[in-house]
Amino acid sequence: MSRSALPPSGQRFDTLLARYLGDHATPAELQELMDMLHSGAYDDIIGEQIMAMLQEETGEDMATTRAQAIREAIIATGREEAAVVPLSPPGKRWRWLSAAAAVVTVLAVLGIGLLIRKEEQPSTPMAAKQEEGPTIHTGKQFIHLPDGSTVLLNEGSELRYTNAFGTAMREVELIGEGYFDIQHDPSRPFRVHTGKIITTVLGTAFNVSAWPNQKDIKVTVARGKVQVGDEQQAYATLTPDQQVAVNRTTHAFSQININVSKATEWKSDYLIFDDVSLAEAIEVIEEHYAVAITLSNEKLKDCHVSATFLNGEDLDQVMTVITGVLQGTYRQEGRLLTIHGAGCE
Repeated sequence: MSRSALPPSGQRFDTLLARYLGDHATPAELQELMDMLHSGAYDDIIGEQIMAMLQEETGEDMATTRAQAIREAIIATGREEAAVVPLSPPGKRWRWLSAAAAVVTVLAVLGIGLLIRKEEQPSTPMAAKQEEGPTIHTGKQFIHLPDGSTVLLNEGSELRYTNAFGTAMREVELIGEGYFDIQHDPSRPFRVHTGKIITTVLGTAFNVSAWPNQKDIKVTVARGKVQVGDEQQAYATLTPDQQVAVNRTTHAFSQININVSKATEWKSDYLIFDDVSLAEAIEVIEEHYAVAITLSNEKLKDCHVSATFLNGEDLDQVMTVITGVLQGTYRQEGRLLTIHGAGCE
């Protein structure tokens, strides 16, 4: 179907997508576009849009390579919604899957429409907007920070940091709850500000619970060492399976030993595969869904996957995404699943 022959709904989708990629869409238009994307009826159109953009900027020979880079960036970027890529068995949608399999989640990653141009034109409107104020992440999502650290935000939470993040000091502000996994860097301590309470680390994993209606701010360590205090003093230095609770008003604090899994129960329903081998991902999926998974090809276990599931996706959705990224398939018989595919060298 030619662009001029598109039905009214297709023309509307074209308009909304163009406004989004140009960073002009209103919140209502973004929601309308998201609803259209979730319907799965416009995959061919968005595939054509992305490939046309790539070919215009890089030429025919480079289009597929750059599209693959975008695909990986989308998969690896923190999302407000699960990284569910609606993949189908071989058919018309596979014509552009290898170039832009994850593009249908484009709305889940703010600014992805300008990702291609951002590398070559840092003075784009998107870059200018980022310079005007702090970067803010809200709601349930998995975030990759500029220094390589990651944060899993709980629902209703907010994380923000300025453009100065990653210079002499790595500092963020948290409202709500988040699980931090920090890249080790002795020259640049990482600080989490929750009101006047400061959690300082060099490189470790820990949970911070700082809900506005909660009288105590709680920090629990999963790995490494964490210092909690304020600008004047340190209250406690924590090691794994230790927690400190600090009163927001009086700053009185208490320290206890605790199984970190109790403090992080909130993230037990989430599945996060951050560039892990398929073998590692399988272990998590088997435990989470109480199934057994085998591979038809041993080369598959060395393939790496990145995907985030934060909305209680069922087993079929998870397996569809995982096998789709690998351009493979899976078959289920009762509680036994078998993954088929060419594998990775």
